[in-house]
Amino acid sequence: MFATLCDQKGWPCYACTSLADFFKTIEKLTPRTIITRYRLEDGYSDEVLSLISASARFATTRVMVLLPANAPTLQEIRQVDLGADCVMRDPLRLEVLLAHVGRNRGRAKASAETAFVPEHTFEIAGVTVHANQFLLAKGGQSVEAAPQVVALLRLLARSVDKVLPYPFIYSELFNRRFTGDTSNARVLLAKAATNMDQLGVDFRTHIKVIAKSGYLYQHLAPREPRGNAKRTAV
Repeated sequence: MFATLCDQKGWPCYACTSLADFFKTIEKLTPRTIITRYRLEDGYSDEVLSLISASARFATTRVMVLLPANAPTLQEIRQVDLGADCVMRDPLRLEVLLAHVGRNRGRAKASAETAFVPEHTFEIAGVTVHANQFLLAKGGQSVEAAPQVVALLRLLARSVDKVLPYPFIYSELFNRRFTGDTSNARVLLAKAATNMDQLGVDFRTHIKVIAKSGYLYQHLAPREPRGNAKRTAV
């Protein structure tokens, strides 16, 4: 019904039946609005929000999360904290939903001339990354890094304290679908860790590998002596 109403207004609409379907579809699209249920067939809206907030490609995309009527307030707050632009509860009124979508389309059009321009320099784990020069610098020292390493560091820096999903990593860095094999991502993360080691930074203490999900970058590493720190396998 909702898709039909969008079609009548001339608004392209794509329906995804699962999180996996969403990750596949989003590889080819930059939507103005994403509407997701909190509980999905194979996951939660948290993963949708993590992916969207991690990439500059979706800087003008608005995400709406639909909660059950009896969802606790803390659940609603969490969705906002993760980046939801709007949280609604059942029962839904289609005319209100359409009004939100229409407003988001107007915002996206108005901001087209001021679209996000990728930053040339950013920081991660206390290291300054000069993206255009593919250099990592700290304390007067610098090392060269591969373009893919810089790209991975950029994604991690934008998703601090949030899980960077494997499907998104593979779409953005390897231009292909994630099939469950994490070997390419592990090799790339190991290269990043090696570059960081050259600057005296134990990058592994900033990264948590979330099984079957992705990587979690923490700006503040655990306070452990370097020699005794437990390293996360990459």
